[in-house]
Amino acid sequence: MFQKPQEPKSSVFPDEIHNKIRKHFKELVRPLKLVKGTPSEVEKCIDLLIPRGGELPKCIFVSLEDYLSRLAILYRKILGVEHRKAQWNKIVASHSEKFSQLIKKWPTTNYLEKPRVTSNFSLRSLRVENEFEVFLFSVCSTLSILTRVVAAFLSENQDLHSHEKLSKVLLRKTKWNSLAGIIEEARAQWVDDVFRRRDDATHYVALIAPSIFYGKKDEDKESTSMIQVSIPKGPERFVSIWLDEVPAVGGTIRMSSSITEDDGTIISETYEIYDMDRRLLFRRTSPPRLSPMIDGREYMDETIEYLDYHIIEVLRELHERVREYAPYKSGA
Repeated sequence: MFQKPQEPKSSVFPDEIHNKIRKHFKELVRPLKLVKGTPSEVEKCIDLLIPRGGELPKCIFVSLEDYLSRLAILYRKILGVEHRKAQWNKIVASHSEKFSQLIKKWPTTNYLEKPRVTSNFSLRSLRVENEFEVFLFSVCSTLSILTRVVAAFLSENQDLHSHEKLSKVLLRKTKWNSLAGIIEEARAQWVDDVFRRRDDATHYVALIAPSIFYGKKDEDKESTSMIQVSIPKGPERFVSIWLDEVPAVGGTIRMSSSITEDDGTIISETYEIYDMDRRLLFRRTSPPRLSPMIDGREYMDETIEYLDYHIIEVLRELHERVREYAPYKSGA
């Protein structure tokens, strides 16, 4: 039996309902603004790549929904790196304060008697090391999704996510040499180092805060050398117990001392590891094999700067291509 369609109970259109909701709950339904104050250069570059009018530029080879999703994930990854850096700064500040207190209490070399004795110590923080490792993964993840954004512009390579392979793919295509050069330069300068450190993170991540007391240069001046937070100069997989932590309850202390003549000739030197009750765990009388170390804070700051600059360069190249094909006016 034919049934007559029921008349709608309300003649109010969805837009009218939405307008009423916005009017009564304006603050509650207001979209969360991730950008506070003046947008950064990275945020401006991302905004320029967002199509207006619901149309997709012909130079993009994924759906509009997929493309917008890739931009959204990239922005979220960038915010994640910023968060990790902020957490790193807090943890390092706390660690450095403890380190500075130990330096003040550490006995200096006494030159009134011979032979002279030089001693040093190191302080490790697992929180600092873990945060450094998470930072590496966050940066690499951001570079991978940046590659996904570029891949949206590449016919037959829309699913590419390897930043390492990106430049090779670009060189096989016409008019992409400029972006390929940007990728290769970044890889040589800093990207490959970050990825190697990330790959080795499960094998070797060491951050210590060593301070070496050299004693007095003369009667009035004292020479001290320290790195607040140090990391290996290059990626490594070798784990030295002198840069690691013997899993004794409460932690361990590593100390070393050397006795030398005035001309620098070493009379004796000792390297020791103790538990927190000052019980000896290990001693050696020759220098351990240690990797050259660099300032971890400088490395982090430089990596953040490199990453921001790299993202801006890549997105500007993409925007130039959008301008050639886009049927819309890009965002301001």
